[in-house]
Amino acid sequence: MAIAVAIAGCGGDSAVELSGSVRRATPQFAPVIGTDSATFSAPRGNYTITRSGTGWQVKDNAGGDGTTTLTNVRSIKFSDVTVNLGVADKAASISAADLKSLIELYVAFFNRVPDADGLSYWIDQFKAGQTIEQISQSFYDAAVQYTSLTGYSSAMTDADFVTIIYKNVLGRSQPDADGLNYWTTSLANKTATRGSLVKTILASAHTFKSDATFGYVADLLDNKADAANYFAVQQGLNYNTPEDSISKGIAVAAAVTSTDIIAAVNKMDGTDPSFNLNGQTVFFGTAATGAPFSGARITYSDRNGVVVGSGNTSTTGNYFITLIRGATPPFVVQAARDDTSLYSVAPDTSSQNINVTPVTTLVASRLSPSGDPARLASELRTSADLVSTAKVAARVTEVTTLIQPVLDATGVTANPLTAKFSADGTGMDRALDSLLIKITPSSATSTNIEVAIKQQASDEAQPVVAQFTSATTTLPSLASVSAAVLPPSGTASQIGDLLQRLNKCLALQVSERVSTPNVNPSTADAIKASACKDVFYGNDPTTYKHNGRRVGTGPRTQLNAIFTTDGTGMIFDRGFYVFSRTNGDIVFAFRNTQTTGDSGTGAFVARLTASDGKLRLIGNQYAYDGGVNAYHQLREFVNQPNSTYYSTGYTFNVANDGTLSKVVVTSPTGQQFTLLSNSGSSNMTLAINGLPSGTNFLRMRSVYASATNTGNPATAEKHLVFNPTALTDADLVAIPQQSTWKFDYYLKGNTGTTPNATQTYKTLARALSIDELRTKPIAALQPGVVTDIIGASKATGFVALEGFKAEDMDIDWIVPPGALPPTQVKVFSSRKNATTGVSESFDDAANFGSTQRSALVPCTLQSATDTHCINVGGVLVYAPGVVLNGLHLWVRDYDLREFAHFYATYYLQ
Repeated sequence: MAIAVAIAGCGGDSAVELSGSVRRATPQFAPVIGTDSATFSAPRGNYTITRSGTGWQVKDNAGGDGTTTLTNVRSIKFSDVTVNLGVADKAASISAADLKSLIELYVAFFNRVPDADGLSYWIDQFKAGQTIEQISQSFYDAAVQYTSLTGYSSAMTDADFVTIIYKNVLGRSQPDADGLNYWTTSLANKTATRGSLVKTILASAHTFKSDATFGYVADLLDNKADAANYFAVQQGLNYNTPEDSISKGIAVAAAVTSTDIIAAVNKMDGTDPSFNLNGQTVFFGTAATGAPFSGARITYSDRNGVVVGSGNTSTTGNYFITLIRGATPPFVVQAARDDTSLYSVAPDTSSQNINVTPVTTLVASRLSPSGDPARLASELRTSADLVSTAKVAARVTEVTTLIQPVLDATGVTANPLTAKFSADGTGMDRALDSLLIKITPSSATSTNIEVAIKQQASDEAQPVVAQFTSATTTLPSLASVSAAVLPPSGTASQIGDLLQRLNKCLALQVSERVSTPNVNPSTADAIKASACKDVFYGNDPTTYKHNGRRVGTGPRTQLNAIFTTDGTGMIFDRGFYVFSRTNGDIVFAFRNTQTTGDSGTGAFVARLTASDGKLRLIGNQYAYDGGVNAYHQLREFVNQPNSTYYSTGYTFNVANDGTLSKVVVTSPTGQQFTLLSNSGSSNMTLAINGLPSGTNFLRMRSVYASATNTGNPATAEKHLVFNPTALTDADLVAIPQQSTWKFDYYLKGNTGTTPNATQTYKTLARALSIDELRTKPIAALQPGVVTDIIGASKATGFVALEGFKAEDMDIDWIVPPGALPPTQVKVFSSRKNATTGVSESFDDAANFGSTQRSALVPCTLQSATDTHCINVGGVLVYAPGVVLNGLHLWVRDYDLREFAHFYATYYLQ
């Protein structure tokens, strides 16, 4: 099979004779340049290549060479690379699966991308009858002849060979003992050759696709194949020197990760996204919110709503996608991650850079007849003109005009849709950090929109916002803003750095982190690892205070993970800027993920250390507990379905620790509400007629779920707390997303009108209107659980809990598509006080990860005077007279909004 080919040296001054199999399997040398080729003196990046009838046009972008028309040429040589113009057609002559198998041989043997000429040769051999296994053996035979180039030798042991393949295919530096033994035994028993074994290991790697533990193996291999396909087939590239073929081909493959190929593409010389030999369109860009929108799934949908390309965003928020052949614009772009999606549009292929950000999401919203960017892809099916080039340009101009004050302050002049930028907290990314854009559908045809500037202001100030709907024809304007009050340049990177340092701390063993591992209680001064101290302001964990809580374990503590084995390996990521406090401290939100895969959300307060420019945790330095969150509830009456209703409002979160007599909360509109201590509740609860209720949830608006029930739930639910004057949906929408609430604290014994302390809190997002809430799917109890509750409560409206222990409170649920998975089950109970005759309220909860679908709820004492649980045989059980009147499934989203599906057993009159 060997054929002689001349391999030109740099400049073509020398030649070396190698067999064809060695020439094509080993790292590629410079191709032969003959009469069917054209040569240009500058690098490939200086030229634009386009098809022209039966030939090609090569335009010198600098103008020196003008435009050259070429016919009957198979390759074009530039100073850095040579383009093989026929490789794409040849690749199309075999199946995509077979092409991928050939490409993967380059990855497996040499961990590099193939040159177009080499791949073209092996396609010919495959079409001539050679099997993939035979070609694999040829790769090995060639590799051992050139040890200095390939690292293989005929003298290497089977274990050495398997180790190299594991590294190249699986991305693992060393094979596991069982795997090594299995594969070396196959070689020793002659059931496989080294060539055939590679093919087998490649096939095995693909079986891990979507595996929770080893799925990255298949993803990494797929991404290396995609990068190689782009380089050799779509771009048709060959490096011009042996050295470049080896070093640069390996460098490209080494830059591929299991999540993206962006870094690999950036290492390729001579690529041009507007040029594609097989007629496929390439798009790339940045998905960011101010922080990189990493780990998101990017999809491109065409005018028929068909997904024509998909991929993942990298850790830097970048993506790179090749659309299927024949994909026709316009395209709607979605970046989906967990419960959050960003959107964008590509009306044509004039720009391959398409960003996906809150700003482009607003552009997509303005293009959608409903204002809901999630519906734009389906709306496009009925009217392709929705995303025309002219309409997109008009909406980009409209949105740019709206946010111009922020663009001016951050020095951004580029098009937010198509201009390249990095998610590093500078330029456009700083502008994104400075903007709060919320798009909330209220029906299938209408959407509420708010745009605000996240600027440093006094802690009690209300934000200035621009609010409008999808029906608004002329957008409002934002006031001018100084760069000095916007998040400082680089804030996103500083937040990311802080979370990485926290992860570095938690990567240590607990005995390395603290002097009192797994001890409850423990205090901040037990932290001994410098990597952990570095997370806190002044390198001193004892300075941290947040809502009266200190770092440690036990009551009223935070960051318990540092002190426990369960915290080892916990990951904090996806941090994003929320706002700056009066003193300049940064408030940012985050996600935390346990080693079990369960995740949650929260917010930190950090302070900049001037000496090294790093953020460190400080807390809000408040002395007392507090907080306000938007809260939403579907209250389902299992024995009286027509009474089921929706409520929306806010919860006030002040721990019921016995130190306070009351807390007076002032809303953004000036209304005041009082929280009182309740012995059976974990939180202070809202007052009703001067007495504590059983709830900290203020219902701003409530509406029955059934259209046939036009009554007011407030008239039927006397034990709950409703706003004295129910707000309308319009009233709710008018409250800014990041509204400010004031908490006045009165200690025990303070009967005067002057509070002992005042603290302010901002919401990350406002409460939804009822119409907005109705659009949200919600988790639900398993039907069998509901049936059991109905059976136990139908006669009385309550479930007697006397003697119930955790095993008797086994709750199961389901999560429909689009719904957030619950992370808490809470049981609500009551008992009439034998002395006073007053009904006392209690609550018990089980908290868990987002992947769970069942939980046990134990009876738990909430205070020293709480008697709703009694000890029986060393186990806490419910006391006599305690009855269940409801339970809920609860979850909090990334904006810290809370959603609960409450199941009530009692009857409304």
